[in-house]
Amino acid sequence: MNPTGNAKQIVVELPLQSLAAAGNVKSLKIDTGTASIMLPENFLKTYKDAKNGKLKLIVGTGDISGLPLSVSSQLNAGTIKDISLSVDGVIIPGDVLKTSGIKLALPYTLKSGEKAHKVVVYYLNSNQQLEIVKNGRFNTGTQMLELNLQQLGSYVVVHSNVSFKDTATANWAVNSIEALAARGAIQGMDAEHFNPSGNVTRAEFIKILMNAFDLLDETAVSTFTDVKDGTWYASPIASAQKLGIVKGQADGNFGASEEITRQEMAVMIYRLAQTINIPLTDGTKASGEAFSDVNQLSADAAKAVEAMRISGIINGMTSNQFGPNGKATRAQAAAVIFRLFEQLQ
Repeated sequence: MNPTGNAKQIVVELPLQSLAAAGNVKSLKIDTGTASIMLPENFLKTYKDAKNGKLKLIVGTGDISGLPLSVSSQLNAGTIKDISLSVDGVIIPGDVLKTSGIKLALPYTLKSGEKAHKVVVYYLNSNQQLEIVKNGRFNTGTQMLELNLQQLGSYVVVHSNVSFKDTATANWAVNSIEALAARGAIQGMDAEHFNPSGNVTRAEFIKILMNAFDLLDETAVSTFTDVKDGTWYASPIASAQKLGIVKGQADGNFGASEEITRQEMAVMIYRLAQTINIPLTDGTKASGEAFSDVNQLSADAAKAVEAMRISGIINGMTSNQFGPNGKATRAQAAAVIFRLFEQLQ
C-alpha cells in the first residue's frame, strides 16, 4: 500500500481462507507503507478451515503525548505503531503468535551519528511501561527494524544512546557490547564503565546468554547443589539446564562462581544454537585453518569449537591456537553471544 496524507490508521482485509486453500502460497507479506508484516505458510494453514477466513490487519499511529514523562523521555520522539491482527473478528491469540513465526518490520531512518546495532524496539504494555523486544534487529539494507511478532499492541523503534568510556581497549567488541547493553542483556560495572578485560563467571555468562535470547523460564527449577533459589543467577541457570544448554559438574555443582573457560563458553553457545535451531553458516566467515590445540578437548567440545570457528562466531587467541582452558573476558563473552544473535532468522 502507498498511503497518502497523514493517515492515522490503515486497515487491510484479505480472504485468508482462499489463500490457505490455494495450497501454493508459502507466505503472505503485507506492506502498509508504515509497517510490514509477513505471515508464513503454517499460519495460513492454521486458518484454512475458518468460517469466513477474513484476515484484518490494522496499523495505527499511537499518541506519545499521553504517556508518563518517565516513559516518553526514553522514546526520543519515536513514533508508536499500534498493531492489531484478527481473523473473522477474533484477535489472534498469543499462543498462536508465539509459535507461528510471524515477522513484523517497522521503518526507522538512521540520523547522523547513530549506529545500526543500537537501534532497538520497545513494546508498550497495558501498564504503559516499556519492555525491550530482545529479538529485534535493524536491517540496514531495508532500513527496517525486524522482529518476531509475539504479542499484538504498541511498538516504538528508538536509537539507544548506551556507551562506555573504557571499551577502547576492545575495539573489536565495542559493537557487540553496545548492542547487548542496548537490549538490556548485559550491564556495565556502572553507567560509564564496562571492564572489557575482566573475566566472567559461569553464572554471569549464562545470565547474559539467557537474557540475550530471551530464554528465561520462570517455571524452571535447577537441580545443581550450588544454585540456591532466590539468587540472581538461579533463574538463568535453571532455564539453561531445562533446555540442556548446561549440564553441570561431576560433583553435582554448576560452578556458578568459577570463571568460565573459552571451551565452556563455546560448548554452551553451540548447545544454544542447536536448541533453538539457529543455522550456522557454511564457513564463509571462518578465518585461517582449524585450531591446532583442539586435541586437548573431548570429542563433543572439539565439535562445538570447530563449528563456532567455521561459522565465524569464535576466534582463536592466535592464528591457529584456540586456548581452550584460557579464561573468557567480558568482551569475548559479549562478542560471541552477539555474533550468534546476528545469525537469528
